[in-house]
Amino acid sequence: MKIIFLFFFLLLPVQLVAATPQETLAEANGYFHQAMEMTDTVQARTLFEKALLRYEKLYVEHDSPRLAYNIGNSYFRLGELGRAIVYYRRAEIEMAADENVLHNLNYLRSLRQDQLESGAELSVLQQVLQWHRSVDYILRLQLLAVFYLLFWFSLTLRLSVVRTMPAWLPIFMLFIALMLSTSVGLQRFSPPQQAGVIVAPEVVARQGDGNSYEPSFSAPLHDGTEFVLLDRRSRWLQVELVDGRRCWLPTRSCELI
Repeated sequence: MKIIFLFFFLLLPVQLVAATPQETLAEANGYFHQAMEMTDTVQARTLFEKALLRYEKLYVEHDSPRLAYNIGNSYFRLGELGRAIVYYRRAEIEMAADENVLHNLNYLRSLRQDQLESGAELSVLQQVLQWHRSVDYILRLQLLAVFYLLFWFSLTLRLSVVRTMPAWLPIFMLFIALMLSTSVGLQRFSPPQQAGVIVAPEVVARQGDGNSYEPSFSAPLHDGTEFVLLDRRSRWLQVELVDGRRCWLPTRSCELI
């Protein structure tokens, strides 16, 4: 009997050893690849869910963009469009040059029910703000340098060499340079606005922070719709959609990037 108990306690530490991150990642990748080869959709879903659990466990501990990309792939295979976009966008923060991330993100955006980019016409101010948010910061810096130099070059030509040059040309260059410097300054010195995605299948946007307020739009919003966070109140978020419209959404229906 003593020999049996001794054998049991010798085995116990081996049973309690946790899997290493490398082993967990290998296991998750294995489940994902098995699921991709399955013809049975029920079995495939089970394997994708197992892979997702392991990827998410690792992501909590390591916060890696590559893990975010894998989680996005898993959610996409499970049919959760909104959460897949969330994780692709988290991966995009540090993998903006990765073609797979950009391709998958653009493809998922094309599947959304709410294609707001082609919605109502934007005002001039809304178009400028949309451009400010969408154009890369480094590109704006480069454009600022170009138009700043063009301003001085055109002004010098106008005053000393080519007096017949239109007076509006250096003024136009200066105007563009000022616009770009404002855009760069806003991003450099103001806190960035947090983005988010609707992850509920369908949600009614409200005009205020409660279900008693009237709907903001005639139709509900759907899974995968992206927004910029403006304010929080209790269990509600005030957001601005990509077409410039503003509304309130329940916190539980959204996930922030």
